[in-house]
Amino acid sequence: MKQTGVLFIIFLFLCSVSFAQRFNATIIGGVSTTQISGDQLSGFNKAGIVAGAGVFTAINDKWEIEMQMTFMQKGSRKNARPDKNDFEYYLLRLNYFEIPLLFNYTQADKMRFEFGPSAGILLFDFEESQDGLFIGRKQFDDIDISISVGMMYELLDNLYLNTRYSNSVLAVRGHNSNASYRLDNGQYNMVLMFALKYYMITNK
Repeated sequence: MKQTGVLFIIFLFLCSVSFAQRFNATIIGGVSTTQISGDQLSGFNKAGIVAGAGVFTAINDKWEIEMQMTFMQKGSRKNARPDKNDFEYYLLRLNYFEIPLLFNYTQADKMRFEFGPSAGILLFDFEESQDGLFIGRKQFDDIDISISVGMMYELLDNLYLNTRYSNSVLAVRGHNSNASYRLDNGQYNMVLMFALKYYMITNK
């Protein structure tokens, strides 16, 4: 309930900002490369889709605030390599509906930076290994709270290449033993996103 409350507050705040001032829209689409810290695997080996839209409003000449609503695929993957005598296989799919709250800073004519929190709602999860589906394992939390930082470079008028890194602040799944080791409370989403973002500017 506490995490759901955070999501609701962020949504209401951004709606009030967007409709109280002049706002414009954005469209974003691309790919995510992801991993789960705490699953004993390494590498951003799970590819996924990122797609969504947003609204933004300028705070001043340098800063703007933006709310996005995106579909984001996360997870983890390890492929078997029989040629290396490695038959271990693992696949985790996590699909989220996310609401990032981003503060964008214009560094130069073609360069912008972004950072801010994001709240994601888990829509679907799937987990299997070479032994079959995982049954009876600790379930994933319904909400993923993360922090994002990224940059944008303008390729064409109002079309930007957007790269972004995000990491869960709270564990999306605890250890099966329910143990906690200082800052290690379980598994965390880690995402590298590569997307195209288009600014649809109608109000200036």
